[in-house]
Amino acid sequence: MYYRNEDRDVGVLNDLDMAAVIPSSGAPNTDRTGTIPFRALQLFSGWSVVHMFRHDVESFLWVFLWVCGCSDGSSKEVPVDPYEEWRMLGMRDCTQKRRLFLSDVTLDAINVSEHHARNALFCLFLARLLKQLRTHIWHEIPTRADHNSQEQKDMERLKYLLPRFQEVRAELNSQYSPKDWLDDAGYYEIQRYILKTVVPTIDQLI
Repeated sequence: MYYRNEDRDVGVLNDLDMAAVIPSSGAPNTDRTGTIPFRALQLFSGWSVVHMFRHDVESFLWVFLWVCGCSDGSSKEVPVDPYEEWRMLGMRDCTQKRRLFLSDVTLDAINVSEHHARNALFCLFLARLLKQLRTHIWHEIPTRADHNSQEQKDMERLKYLLPRFQEVRAELNSQYSPKDWLDDAGYYEIQRYILKTVVPTIDQLI
């Protein structure tokens, strides 16, 4: 859902009221809400997880990847791999597929439409960053006892990340092109840039 606030759109994922804790044994996907491909992976851990702001941030990153791949600039959605498969899977299988996607993600694994071609390298950066955020920042299971303090930390982290996203996207687009990925020198230069950008970003957040 979204609404227009002066000169910007403000959006929020809905359907959370239909979410349920999944037992460690897994559960059949009998009540589809349509948001399974976008929900934070920790919410599928099998633990009783307190919903946090970080889960909404992770959902936004999944949505961004999806939109860049499945939107051609018109009002029509054009699902493509690997995202198209995710929407057809149950909770457990979709979670496994997305974890595998993040485990060693490369530009070859990210499908970006021609309309969003300028976001291709940025999508790779976001996927690499999401993996590190889940490993080093969001790895602990939040509890109600530390909910408020963790929420405050998450808000401060987002204040740092948002302008950082703009900087990195602009830098990637000014220095490189997705075509550079096909060239040996360009491939290693892009890899080096993303690595040297992701690591300090995570260090700043810890």
